[in-house]
Amino acid sequence: MTTPTQQADHSGVAQGLLPAQFESSTRLKALVNAMVGPSDPTTWTIQELEDVLFQILDERWLATAGGEQLDGLGEILGEGRLSDDDEVYRRALYLRVLINCSCGEPERLIEVLDRLAVPGFVHLTIKPPAGVYLVAIEMTQDNYFDRVKHAASAGVHVLIAGGTGANPFIMGRARDGGGVQYGTAHPGGGMGYGVPGAPGTGGEYVALYEI
Repeated sequence: MTTPTQQADHSGVAQGLLPAQFESSTRLKALVNAMVGPSDPTTWTIQELEDVLFQILDERWLATAGGEQLDGLGEILGEGRLSDDDEVYRRALYLRVLINCSCGEPERLIEVLDRLAVPGFVHLTIKPPAGVYLVAIEMTQDNYFDRVKHAASAGVHVLIAGGTGANPFIMGRARDGGGVQYGTAHPGGGMGYGVPGAPGTGGEYVALYEI
């Protein structure tokens, strides 16, 4: 969908369209100005109507709405408010939009989990006959993991593996030299086994979420 662009100077645009013989007509310009602008709440010109319509659009837009307007969008989407923080609620609503539009496609499941972990580092493996295995890094919203199940097709078994830290355990890292990288890993971190006697120096083991 194309985002509408607000015209802030209808009067200037309209006057610029006048034929050349009327360019110096102050009375005609005054008439045009009275019909289309500038914005004045006492005259309700075209400019004023557009300004009000864009205010309504802005206050009902998911990216910019707040308070009761955001609650109204939640009612439409079927997502109740669980936090007084508008930004927390807004993230939940964006997630609900993805779920409501999902037909269980693998790409959609990845997109949903992308909003619950570090974006761009979610991997999905299909497990026949009816299962998917997802791996994520730095998962921060595990209380929403059941939403991935709602985005999957009915009867599909979903298993998620991941940790909350920035240094997950990665087999492609050496145990010496601070974890020299052998393969592709999360650029923010990732470690192999810890050194003997200091397990904290290794990568974080993932948790499994069966939903």
